[in-house]
Amino acid sequence: NLPFNVACVQAPVFYADSMMVAIDTRDSVTLTEVYKLFEKSNEIKVLNDFSGEGLATPVTHATGSETIFVSRIRCDMSHDKGINLWITADNVRKSAALNTIQIAEELIKSYL
Repeated sequence: NLPFNVACVQAPVFYADSMMVAIDTRDSVTLTEVYKLFEKSNEIKVLNDFSGEGLATPVTHATGSETIFVSRIRCDMSHDKGINLWITADNVRKSAALNTIQIAEELIKSYL
């Protein structure tokens, strides 16, 4: 009866960072809402069991790409206000420097 989440990752790769992320939200959120939120982004591509492209891995998807790949999106089993997901991105192509430029471009376009 103990609620818990488990993730096991073994990925010996040269490029790409991957992480299992647990997000706690203020209000309950559905998986449909999470998918719709990610669909609004040009930077993120969701790969799930239904996409036909497999689940995101550092080797098969992230390496050589500026896209951030998200997979394994699921509700947190330990409470109703949480989402768990797997994120992978090429740490050379999608690094802090590129992120800084893209944030500045968005600020100029939308807010300044």
